[in-house]
Amino acid sequence: MNSDNNLRKSGKEQNWCNSKSSQYLGAKLWMAFGFLLMCYSSCIEPFEAEIDQYEDLLVVDGRISTAPGPYEVRLSKASSIRKTEFLALRDATIEIVDDQGNSEVLKEVEDGVYQTDPNGIQGTVGNTYQLKISTGSANYKSAPEKLIAPLPIKKVYQEVSSQFSTEDPELAGFQFYVDSDMTGTDTDYFLWDLETTYKYNVDFEIPFVYSGAIVPFSRPDSFFTCWKTEPIKDIYTFDISNLSQPVLERLPLNFVGVDTRQLSIRYSLFVKQYSVSKEAFDFWSALQDQNDNQGSLYSSLPYQIRGNITNTSNADEPVLGYFMAAGVSDKRIYVDPFPGSFSYGICQHADPAAAQWDIRGLRWSRRSSWPIFLAQSPNGVLEVPLDECVDCRSVGGTIFKPSWWVE
Repeated sequence: MNSDNNLRKSGKEQNWCNSKSSQYLGAKLWMAFGFLLMCYSSCIEPFEAEIDQYEDLLVVDGRISTAPGPYEVRLSKASSIRKTEFLALRDATIEIVDDQGNSEVLKEVEDGVYQTDPNGIQGTVGNTYQLKISTGSANYKSAPEKLIAPLPIKKVYQEVSSQFSTEDPELAGFQFYVDSDMTGTDTDYFLWDLETTYKYNVDFEIPFVYSGAIVPFSRPDSFFTCWKTEPIKDIYTFDISNLSQPVLERLPLNFVGVDTRQLSIRYSLFVKQYSVSKEAFDFWSALQDQNDNQGSLYSSLPYQIRGNITNTSNADEPVLGYFMAAGVSDKRIYVDPFPGSFSYGICQHADPAAAQWDIRGLRWSRRSSWPIFLAQSPNGVLEVPLDECVDCRSVGGTIFKPSWWVE
């Protein structure tokens, strides 16, 4: 129903909807592979690398930690870089075993996603863990990994900062940091995993709705406020072996700018800090380096970043991914609105004549599109808005406040 005359955004285009293809760290893995390969399309003398032979490889992402289960392993096949997607590997048999005689076969809870029972095998400091996979046509196993004790996060915090963007060379926002005291650690290697949740409003309430006729909407603010949770897909690693003191201060994490609604009401950052083996660190830091140095394609092809998974009968088969055993600690912080102006797009009321034309057109709307939410301008003119102007769910949020949320 929305025509060119419907409510539209003003200012910079707002990008609320990040990719929802994965809620897991495994998304970081294949995005790093695919994006790195695509980056060379802008060479002065284009060259089409022969990389099709690296499609259809097994991709494994999983971990066991000191946090309570269930633990998850994701299996997929590497997709073409021309069409990156999650190609779930179904009906595999996956088992986690340790050196103390404990084991558990995982259950496939959705295509390509396998989980332990919440009351099943538990990650224990000092135990060594291994993943075994049978796809029916081949068997795979991970190298044994000893689970290292976690260290607590000392502090997660934010500072007002700015960052270059394509639309604003000095985009204002919050830069987040982590501090940790590494005294007494059994490892020099650490990995951080981030998840963000933010509360936001849309621009208009819903006074009326169309479902064959225009009628008042019983709760105009029903879809005005939402919470959205999403993983941050960047990779953060650090080696503390070169520190004069085992104290980590001001490790930069994510940056959030004022060109989104994330900082408009209340923002929460959830940080997990993993104590990892050198092998796990080498794997994730290599991916991190490739994300940061996009021009190094032929010095380090993505498939050459070998994880710890091997085919038991063909050690030369490339397998992408890693099964990690790690101690984990976490910390959540809440941030009040950014103390300055925002530059995200906001909805504007339509021209009255155009709005009335759209309202008349409702009679030809399809029943499958009902209910159609309507907005109302300050002078009382009804309008047919874009969904994102009146329904916070349309950009990926939920109207249900998380049970752990603190106002």
